[in-house]
Amino acid sequence: VYSYERETPHYWGGHSPFNYNQGLAMIKDTRNFYLGTGLEEIEMEGVSMYLDPTSIQFKDLSCLRTKAFEQQFLYEPLNREKIYEENLDEEVIVSFEGNEIIGTLISYNPLVVKTDGRTVMISSDAVKSIEFVNLPDYILEPTISWKVNSYCDGDNQIMATYLTRGISWNVDYILTTDANQDKASLESWVTIDNKAGDFEDSAFTLVAGSPNVLETIQYYARYDYAPMMAMEETEAGAAKGYSYAEEAFFEYHTYKLDQTIDLYKDEIKQIEFISADGISLEKEYILEARSEDIKANIIFDNSETNSLGNPLPAGKVRIYVLNESGEDVGVGFAGEDYVEHTAENEEISLTVGKVFDIIAKRTETDYNRISDCRESYSYKVELTNEKDEAVTVKVYDRFYGDWRIIETNNNNYIKESADEIYWNVNIPANGETTLTYTTERQWC
Repeated sequence: VYSYERETPHYWGGHSPFNYNQGLAMIKDTRNFYLGTGLEEIEMEGVSMYLDPTSIQFKDLSCLRTKAFEQQFLYEPLNREKIYEENLDEEVIVSFEGNEIIGTLISYNPLVVKTDGRTVMISSDAVKSIEFVNLPDYILEPTISWKVNSYCDGDNQIMATYLTRGISWNVDYILTTDANQDKASLESWVTIDNKAGDFEDSAFTLVAGSPNVLETIQYYARYDYAPMMAMEETEAGAAKGYSYAEEAFFEYHTYKLDQTIDLYKDEIKQIEFISADGISLEKEYILEARSEDIKANIIFDNSETNSLGNPLPAGKVRIYVLNESGEDVGVGFAGEDYVEHTAENEEISLTVGKVFDIIAKRTETDYNRISDCRESYSYKVELTNEKDEAVTVKVYDRFYGDWRIIETNNNNYIKESADEIYWNVNIPANGETTLTYTTERQWC
């Protein structure tokens, strides 16, 4: 969410936008307008240029009896073609090479002017300027216009609520582990991409979840238009960082920023988000079904006892590893993965990359057609560990239909789902282990 307040010589305002990650936002824009009683017209300038006119809602917070009976969105962005089209058959003054022609615009591609009974085609390269005599007054600033029946004389707080495109956000996490990959620190940044308009002095709340919409929009931020700045000075003059208050909202989670920022059109701004130290990790090695690439995963609990415990919005996680000395100068990029929305006390598993020193080779060793609707397959997985320490690899395989394991040299396996199974295979330091198994499948 994104809240905004601003002051101008004629009104003050406040916004509460819900900003979806794919660029949809709901904004509540509150401003003061002086109204008399009876029929009044209100124009709220400087709204989002991408708002959906069918979503506009009007509310007079100072006088609930005041109702709008007509509303429209006014915005006419200028471009060359629009100006030419609206001035066909209108008078123009074309200046070129020290001369000028006054006449009626007949065409603009090519440029043709009718003057004194003559029709003249003018090369666009020669034109220095074109003056449009009857150019209309364009509405260059996005504006909501209302006609209302007002029941209260004086200053009234008018709130506009609308949906708009053009504001999106995402979260990027940085997980830095120690050399042994058993402890880590986490920091994160929210990136806001604003194409919709200027939102000065704005406070916002991120909303992580999956609201049902009629397009592919999966999560959003709610914005409250209120004063915001990048850093705030304490009484001692030290810079104060951002912090967030997390709370539930419907079936989602919100993160409300305790400070305010300025967010201008076409600006991409990053703001610090959740951070934590002393996170306990586990590392596991995974051999996916039908693969020979062993991957290293890092696993940790999103729990308060593990220095976390807040619901985490989905985002990219970059993993860095410190060297043996533990100095930041020795930190190296290890890999990256994507984390989905993760509730409190849920486990997070991140794939860091392919393992160099553990080698796998899969072989189908036998096939047997037992009957018209039953068959068996035998497999061998050879695992070589070049490390100076013993490791355990989760070896996965996948089968379909009605199947069962009828023989294996390792009974330490788990059927994880209807079509997937894995074995925990121990490999000694600088050693080898071979896993064998036979599966039988039938379909009638």
